[in-house]
Amino acid sequence: MTKAKTASKSIISPLIDFWCVGGLSIIFMLALIMFYQFNGGARGSVDLQTILLMQFLINWPHFMASYRLLYAPQGSLKKHPFATLIVPTILVILIIYACSFNQASGFSVFNIDQTMSYYFWLIAAFYLAWHYTGQAWGMVATFTHLAGIVLTKQERFLLRFGLRVLLVWHVVWGAQDLPEAWLGPIFPYLAIILNYVSLIAFISFVMGIVGFLKIFNRTGIFPTKQMLAPWFAIYLWYLALSINPDAYIFVQMFHALQYLIFPVRVHLNEKINDKAKNNNNLNELMYIGKYYVLLVILGGVMFYAPDILVNDGQQQYTFALLIASAISIHHYFVDGCIWKISNPDVRKKLFAHVKK
Repeated sequence: MTKAKTASKSIISPLIDFWCVGGLSIIFMLALIMFYQFNGGARGSVDLQTILLMQFLINWPHFMASYRLLYAPQGSLKKHPFATLIVPTILVILIIYACSFNQASGFSVFNIDQTMSYYFWLIAAFYLAWHYTGQAWGMVATFTHLAGIVLTKQERFLLRFGLRVLLVWHVVWGAQDLPEAWLGPIFPYLAIILNYVSLIAFISFVMGIVGFLKIFNRTGIFPTKQMLAPWFAIYLWYLALSINPDAYIFVQMFHALQYLIFPVRVHLNEKINDKAKNNNNLNELMYIGKYYVLLVILGGVMFYAPDILVNDGQQQYTFALLIASAISIHHYFVDGCIWKISNPDVRKKLFAHVKK
C-alpha cells in the first residue's frame, strides 16, 4: 500500500473491506438461497475435504487471531482477568473433569463424559447467537465511524433492533433441537414462536432500511457499502439457515472471513508504528503473510491435532469437539472484551492508520 492508501478511511482498503465483511457473503448466500428454493430446500452436499480446507484456511485462524489481541499487550492480565485467566481456568478444569471418565489405556480409545461434552457444545452453539449479531453491529459501527457519521439514538435503535431480533431468532431456532423435557409445555409451540419472530425480523429489516435512509437525510452522506454489507449479509445468513440448516458451514466461514481483516489491521498498525520509515507495499504483504501462516499453524494445532492424535472410540461428542467448543466459548467471551468500538484503546489500535 502507498501511504495515501494506508491512511485512507478503511480497514485494509475500501474494496477488500467490502468483499470481506459481506460482499462475497451476499453474492454466495443469494445464490445458495435460490438453489434451495428451486430445489425444494434440497440439501446440497459439501465434501469433507472442502470443509476441512475451509476450516484450516479461514475458520480456525480467526479463533487464533483473538488470542494475540488478548494476551500480547502488556497489562492484559490485569485489565481483563476474567477473559485471560478465570474463564480459561474454569474451562480447563471442566475439560479435565470430562476426560477423567476415560477407562481406556493409551490413546487407542479415548472416552470422555458425553454429558459434559454435550453441555460444552450447547453453550457454544447458543453463545454464537450473541457473537454473530454482536460482530455484525461492531462492523456497522466501525464503518459508520470511518465514514465520519455519528448516529442518533433513533438511528442506532433502528439498526440495532433488527440484530437483537436475529439473536432471538437464532436462540428459538436452535432450541428446536433441545430435549423436549427441557422446555416442557413450551416445546410444541417453538415452531409457532419461530414464525412470529421471523415476521418481526422481516419488520426489523424494513426498520433498518428506514434507519439508513434517516442517516442519509440527516447527514447528506449515503451509507457506504461497507456499512451496508455486514448488516444485509447477516439477514441473508439467517434466511438461508431457515430454509436449510446445512447452510451453517457457509455462515461460519463468512463470519470468520469478516473477522480476520480486523486483527490483521491491528497487527499492521503495530508494525507500521514500529517501522514507519520502512513502511511499503512489500513489507505490509510480508507482515500479513507471516501473521496469517502463524494463525493457520496455531489453528491446526488447536483444532485438528486433537482429532488425529486421539481416537474418540466412535463417541458422538468427541475429545476434539470438546476442545473446539471450549475454544469457541472462550473466543466469544474474549471478543466481548477486546472489540468494543466505544473503547478508546480499541479505536486507537484499530484506527491508528487513519489520517485525522
